[in-house]
Order: sequence, then structure tokens, then C-alpha cells
Amino acid sequence: MRRAVPFALVFTLGVACHLPSTSTSAQTQPPPQQPYPYYYPPQQQPQPYPSYPQPGYQPAPAPAPAPAPAPAPAPAPAPAPAPAPAPAPAPSQQPGQPYNPWLTLLNDLLKGGAPPLPWPVPPQPQPQPQPQPQPQPPSGIDARGLELANAINTYRGQNGLPPIPISKSLSKVAAAHVNDLRSSPRVSPACNGHSWTSNGPWTPCCYTADHAQAKCMWYKPQEIAGFKGTGFEITIGQPGEISAGLVLDSRQAISIWQSSALHNDVILNKGSWTSMTWRAMGAGMIDSHASAWFSDQADTAP
Repeated sequence: MRRAVPFALVFTLGVACHLPSTSTSAQTQPPPQQPYPYYYPPQQQPQPYPSYPQPGYQPAPAPAPAPAPAPAPAPAPAPAPAPAPAPAPAPSQQPGQPYNPWLTLLNDLLKGGAPPLPWPVPPQPQPQPQPQPQPQPPSGIDARGLELANAINTYRGQNGLPPIPISKSLSKVAAAHVNDLRSSPRVSPACNGHSWTSNGPWTPCCYTADHAQAKCMWYKPQEIAGFKGTGFEITIGQPGEISAGLVLDSRQAISIWQSSALHNDVILNKGSWTSMTWRAMGAGMIDSHASAWFSDQADTAP
């Protein structure tokens, strides 16, 4: 067996040595009927890489050159500051004149400006209106009537009006009327507080809201006290009306009249009473009744 192997190997190598010369010459000669079978024709030869970009990848465009920065504007020239006004020259000592210490002191004060005040200057006080004194009432007037008359003048003063002289004659008429209203029997509601009974030396009347009996009011001062002027009255309470436990004082009476524009106008000369100037007044109060009389004629009774 060991001798057969070398012989076979030698035989194989010998055959192999004769085959390459025949096969190599056959492959190097292409058949004439099929030109260019094993390589690219001249027009299809591959070109260098830069001429054939890869599919799907476009070359990035070259970046545009950045614009040159615009030159910064030159700063505007600052306006020249206005020259400060020269201070007024202070008075000084003139050469050739004798030394004056007061002029030197004035020169030193003007150099530093006016000295500040140690405190603000207080405002000038305004003159206050002085209350007008009320005229002295005559004697013989009851205390409650005088209290109401003084309250009326005080209220007028609060509204810038002068006081009205208190009349003895009109005070007598007012006192007579409040007593007549309290002692009067109950009458028709149509008869208001200007009505009078027949229980005294006067003309009775049922005074209604239409002022049909105005003369019954106007002439009462003449009937009762001999007063020559015309009388005008404001009242509180109805004939025969008695309010149990109610006793009016002057403050309450003024407040009631203030709440009624017609009565308030009589006291303060407003509305249709603006042209009237009261020169006499009398008042009276008893229980829940009050009365005040006014006239544009002065009372001449002593």
C-alpha cells in the first residue's frame, strides 16, 4: 500500500502540468461574434466619484456669505449747556468811602441767599361774623312765649337773618289763641289751627285750608290788642286736640315748623314771603299747642 500512493500522486501531478497551457490560451481569446462580453464598452466606463453622487443624498448648498455689518450711526452731539445767569453783584464798599458796617453785613447776607424762616408763616385770621344782639323784649310776656320767640330769632340767626323785635301786642294775641285752642270743643276736621271759638272778645271762625276766612286771621291783632298792622300766624295743634302727656318746648316747636316748607318759609322769609320784612313778632305755647305771629308793621305799644 505505501508504494501505490506515490505512483498515483506522480501520475496526477503530471496530468495537471499539461492542462494549464491549453485552458489559458482558450480563455484569453473572446469569440468574434460577441464583442465586449466581459468588460464595459468605452462609453459605459465608470467615472470618478465626484461626478456620480450617491442616490438620495443631494450635496449641501454652499453657505451664502454673511452680509457685512452696517456701520454704527455716529452719536448726535450733545447740546451745549446754557450758561448760568450771573448773580447780581452784591453791594460792596466803594473805594474812597468811609467804612460802613451795615453795608458789609448786607453784602455777607446776599452772598448766601435769603435765610429760611424758622417756621411757616401762619395764615391771617379771617374775621368771624358777630352774632347780632336780640332786642330786649317788653315786660308782661309769659315765660314760655318768650322762650319760643327767642328760639325763632336764634333759628333766623343761624340762617343769616336778623332777629325780629318781640312785640308785646302780638305776644298777647298768641297767648290768647293757644288757650282758646286747648279749651275749644272738638270741631269739624275741616276747621284747622287758625280757627277761633266764640269764648272771647273776638270774631269766631272755622278756618279752612282754602283760606276763605283769611280776614279772621289778619284782623285778630287789632281785635285783641289794638295792633294796627296785619297779622300772619303759624300754629301747632288742632282745636280741642289734647295730646296726653305731651308738653311742647321751643326746640320741638322749631323742629316741627322746619319740617313744613310753608311754615319754614314764613319764619325765614322765603318763597312767597321773600318780599316781606318782619318788624314785630309774638309767640305762645301751652301743652301741645303753639302759635307765632308776624307783622310787617312795628309795634308801637308801650
